[in-house]
Amino acid sequence: MAGLGLVDLVDDTTYRINPMTAHMVAVPSSLDGMLHFTTEPLWSAAFLMRQLRDTKFEYPFQENKTPTQYGYKMIDEQRFVNEHTYSIMHMQGRMPSFSSFMEGKFGRFGTMPERVKSFGYDLESVLKSEANSIAIVDIGGGRGEMLLEVKEAYPHLKKEHLVLQEYHPDQKNADKLTIQNWDFKDESPESVKGALVYSLTHIYHNLSDLEALRLMKKISDAMAPYSRMLIHEFAKNATYGKMHATMIQLYAGRVRSSREWKQMAALAGLEVTFEAYPVAGEGLVEMRKAGTSEGTSDVAA
Repeated sequence: MAGLGLVDLVDDTTYRINPMTAHMVAVPSSLDGMLHFTTEPLWSAAFLMRQLRDTKFEYPFQENKTPTQYGYKMIDEQRFVNEHTYSIMHMQGRMPSFSSFMEGKFGRFGTMPERVKSFGYDLESVLKSEANSIAIVDIGGGRGEMLLEVKEAYPHLKKEHLVLQEYHPDQKNADKLTIQNWDFKDESPESVKGALVYSLTHIYHNLSDLEALRLMKKISDAMAPYSRMLIHEFAKNATYGKMHATMIQLYAGRVRSSREWKQMAALAGLEVTFEAYPVAGEGLVEMRKAGTSEGTSDVAA
């Protein structure tokens, strides 16, 4: 425990709390985070060089062929060899803990409305549009924490205006939000057409470039000229170097730069119309249908 920095070692029999200990008490979901982002990355890292060597350094990885699956292959756990990392976690009964960790992450850098406002993004004007009754579709939004933040900030938005799309969604907030089951990785298209906002928080960094483009194209096909796609992700910088490595090892994903977002947008028929990349905390990338905006607004934070 002391070696990991979770407590301070006074002597052979005495321990003392430190800021990390206090953080774990103040943010209970961090215990779930420790479970997932120490065990999974350590497991994967243990087999990283072995996989690269045995595959003649084949890279980038495929999402079901990362060092995570390779490790299970090495110990002859055949049921996990071809499964996505999230599927493995589900099969092992660890997804409730992961969901608790993800729920606890929200609010660390302020609510979504507060955060985007601090970047100079005018979310209020976007949500006042009467172009469509669906204000926000939150794709892969967990239990709807972000939508509830928006609902509190903009009380005029009702259940029918806020759509949560998740794979086998939790019905915890069904009285406050419109909840839909959608597995964006299958062949089904985005069912909500022309929403004002399609929001994705920490979704793309779990996906390889090909899978990210597949999802982006599905959303692009559903968007109207007035629609926005809002991407909430960490910036590709030194602060999140470990996060970048973790996404590669576990999911064949990555943390992306402004240049990469713009390349992906162009391939999906979109353009980046707003971007903010803070040193710490989620940034913001807005995309709209190519040729429909009056100009771009780049923000460096």
